[in-house]
Parts: sequence; structure tokens; C-alpha cells
Amino acid sequence: MKAICFSLAVVTLMACHPRSEKEQESKVTYSDLIVAAADEAPGAQNYLTPPAETDRKLIREARLEMDVASLKNISDSVSVLLRQYQAYASNEAQENQRYDLRKTMTIRVGEAQFEPMMKRLETLATRIVERSVTTQDVTMEYTDLQARLRSKKELEVRYHEILKQAKTVKDMLAIEEQLGTTREEIESMEARFKRMTNLTTYCTLDVVFIQRLQAPPTGFAQEFSVALRNGWRSVMNAVLACVSVWPWAFVGFAVIGFVIRFRKRRMAQVG
Repeated sequence: MKAICFSLAVVTLMACHPRSEKEQESKVTYSDLIVAAADEAPGAQNYLTPPAETDRKLIREARLEMDVASLKNISDSVSVLLRQYQAYASNEAQENQRYDLRKTMTIRVGEAQFEPMMKRLETLATRIVERSVTTQDVTMEYTDLQARLRSKKELEVRYHEILKQAKTVKDMLAIEEQLGTTREEIESMEARFKRMTNLTTYCTLDVVFIQRLQAPPTGFAQEFSVALRNGWRSVMNAVLACVSVWPWAFVGFAVIGFVIRFRKRRMAQVG
């Protein structure tokens, strides 16, 4: 009798055990899977390791302003340097002022060629007016962004795997919403990462070439003479401006005369 009761108890326990596992599985929703996927995705801190000295990411910018003998000759020399150092000019403009001609260029050059190209450009000058160099270390920011981007991509893969297992429309919509948000974050991070990679790969060199045409006035007598000429020019400009609006002045006087005559006639009729 005891043996029979023991057998029945064992069978009952075995029958209850799989049912309890099924009940536990049925309680797990796709929302829980989404949260679990986000929790299981490796964080950025798992990738952050102290960078080696050779792997440092630097943003280097410089400004070089200098006097030159001829802008035409400078343009030819700079074109040769751009080819030699595998650089390129992203912006270029020329401005003609009263006392000088100015040519402004923004040059992008590789980090290894940055210093050599600056030295070669300085040899083209008759006088260095300004020279400044700034260096920004963005190694940790670059590494952190790279790690978070990798983490988001792995999270996107997990969401796709969960989406394949979804059975209802509600679950599919919930997962697709998370996929859309994750994809937007990935695209934003990729744009930032691409821009930072470009800034650390190519250094920015702003160069201003100045060709002096005439020395600016110095001394009280010369400055007084320039002030007189400027004052006379202002008077002439004012006179020309008045003359240029004579048609409107004529129309205005005609309207005013018509209004005065009309009012006089009305007053005469009333009187």
C-alpha cells in the first residue's frame, strides 16, 4: 500500500512540474523580452579601455596670416603644395580692398603632413602677420561614441530576432516602434562619428595671403587729408541720393498742391 501511494505521488509531481514551467513561460511577454534585450546589450563602459598613445584622436586647427609679394604666384605655389601633401582646399575666396588684396583659403591636410605643410607655406611669406595652432584631444569622446554606436547596433540585431518570434500584431507594433527609435539613434550617432572621424583625420588650416598695394595713411596730416576726402565723398553721395529721388519729390509736391487747392475750393464754397 505504501509503495502504491509513493508511486502516485511521484506521478503527480511529474505532471505538475511541466505545467508550472508552461505557466511561467506564458507570463513572459514581448515587452519583457524588449526590456531584457536592452538590458543585455553591452554598455559602452565594457568597451572603454585606456587608449594607447599612438591611438589618440586629436582635432588640430591653425590660422596663418601672412604678407606675400604676389597673389598670382602664391596661387600657383599653393596648388603645387596641395598636390605634394595630398591636401585639398575646402573654401577659397579673394577680396580686393583699398590698400591690399586678400586671398583666404581653408586647407584640409592629413595629420602627418600638417606641420610640414605649414612650414612650407611660411616660406612663401615676406612677413608672418599671425600664426596660431590649437589642439583638442577628443580620444575619450571618440571611443565612447564608437562603443555606444556598436552597442546600439547589437541592440538592433536583438530586436530583429525578437520580431521574428512575435505572434500578434500588438507585439509586432511594439517591437517595430523600438526598432524605429533605435535606428534613429544609430543614424544620429553615425553622422556624429563620421564628422568626428573627418576632423581627426584631416587637420584644418586657415590661411590668409595679403598682397599690399599701398601703405595706409600714417600721421595727423595724412589722416586729416583722408578725412576731408571721405567727408566730401559723403556730401556728394548725399546730393546724388537726393537727385536720384526727384521723381518721387515731384509727385509729392504735386499731391500736396492738389490737396491745398481742393481745400481752398471747399472753403470758398462753404463761405
